[in-house]
Amino acid sequence: MIRIVERGVFVIKDGRGGILLLLTGFILICFWGMLHQETDELTKADFIRFHVIANSDSYEDQELKLTVRDEVLKDVSPQLAEMENASESRSWLAENREKINDIAETVIRREGYDYEAQAEMGVRWIPEKNYGSLVFPAGNYEAFTISIGEARGENWWCVMFPPVCIIGEEPESNEEMAERFKGTKYEDMILSGAEGKPYVLKFKSAEAGKKFLEWIKS
Repeated sequence: MIRIVERGVFVIKDGRGGILLLLTGFILICFWGMLHQETDELTKADFIRFHVIANSDSYEDQELKLTVRDEVLKDVSPQLAEMENASESRSWLAENREKINDIAETVIRREGYDYEAQAEMGVRWIPEKNYGSLVFPAGNYEAFTISIGEARGENWWCVMFPPVCIIGEEPESNEEMAERFKGTKYEDMILSGAEGKPYVLKFKSAEAGKKFLEWIKS
């Protein structure tokens, strides 16, 4: 049993409870350190996903979703192509969220619909996705999401940064992207994509969490 006394001090009366509390604290500290340590290895924080949710699963609404996607990426991709890391991209997207929302709604009106659009940054659970030869494992990622209307339809996912899903009149080639990210933590991933070689992303926190759950079950 744990009893709260003055000044927020915890008194542990049950030995097993104390051990459990200490173990939980230790695990949290370890995970916090793993997620925030400086490292050349890729983490989920190094990516910003792009998420567009259609109003419904009707053919018309699904086509509208793709049109909104294309128009937003045409405007956003050249800007993100100049960013050096996810932190810069995150700041730019936050500053331009309303502008991007206006682009989405302009497209919706142009196509003859009166749906509202809602653009926002947040953490989303994303199933495993393949982008060419790149494989992103399932998990929680930061994503820039555009919800159209009631947002009850099939959704579309990609990666905003690094700009894996670039759409534009003159999109950056895989080779140009590989050259631009040369010497960064993204180099191996981008180079594999340019060469068409399979590349499966594995994140330390996810691997550690998986091993810990397996240990708990054993």
